[in-house]
Amino acid sequence: MEDFQSLFLWACSNDNANVINHLAQAVPSSTFMRLTTTGEGEGPTLDPFARAAISNHEKILSCLCTAFPDARKQKQEALHWAVKNRQSKSVEILCKEGKADPDSLYTDGLTALQKSMEIEDTDTMRVLLSAGTDVNRFYYDIARSYFYKAFKQGNNDVIRTLISAVKDINKPIIEGGIRLLHLAAWSGNLKIIDHLIKHGAKINQSTGRWNGRATPMHFAALEGHLPAMFKLIDNGGNLYEGKANINKFFWRIEAKFPSTCYMLKQHLFDKSLYFFKGGTPLELYVGFPPQAEAESKHKLQATLINYMDKNGKSL
Repeated sequence: MEDFQSLFLWACSNDNANVINHLAQAVPSSTFMRLTTTGEGEGPTLDPFARAAISNHEKILSCLCTAFPDARKQKQEALHWAVKNRQSKSVEILCKEGKADPDSLYTDGLTALQKSMEIEDTDTMRVLLSAGTDVNRFYYDIARSYFYKAFKQGNNDVIRTLISAVKDINKPIIEGGIRLLHLAAWSGNLKIIDHLIKHGAKINQSTGRWNGRATPMHFAALEGHLPAMFKLIDNGGNLYEGKANINKFFWRIEAKFPSTCYMLKQHLFDKSLYFFKGGTPLELYVGFPPQAEAESKHKLQATLINYMDKNGKSL
């Protein structure tokens, strides 16, 4: 047994797939897995798939995938380790040769793509997307949506990598008619707004009835992203378009309607009437400011209206 383990470890350190292949054929698969699993009591327990994935031993990992086609559990766990350790080549081998499922949920409730997004590993993200990861997996769960999480995280490389997997940027990517430009406006991300517009995003596209038929301008206005509003106006956005009610967007994120405390914390309380009953982008932006803020708010309102007028817009 010790000789078997020693030979296995030597083959691993030298990336010698031929030796691994001979060892795999010498004993039953269950015995091979038992004899080559290491680390128990000393750290993380690693089976041969996980060890090869972490070490980026491509030949050995490929050999194991061929020798043990039914080791689905081990391959899935190895995918977790490969993503965690930014080993994009190992991820590619496990998905393509090992048939590991990139959409599988792990014990922490995350998918491989979510894990790679969290550590901002765009190389691994591209491999997972190429392997067929479903970017619409959480279409009906906005709080877990890849797109919502990416915009909230704010890394533009991560966002662009996700966008590259979307065939039509004008189609909803979250239930209720929310599109990429809505999230870009909501987050005030000028670079991604520019990117989407250059690729044909429709400026005044509205959400469905569930999210109040809101345009991207409504989302930017509610969050007070003035530069984003200027950017949208420059490209045909309208301050007076629709009386959108978008409180359900927040309900879908928080699994409850916004509380008074939440609205105060997010500086939305002065906009609460329009928030719940519906308002134009201009109304959502200005709201009903306290007396101390009223003058500055009205100046910003005048600035917005003048800016829109200069761009050839009118009531």
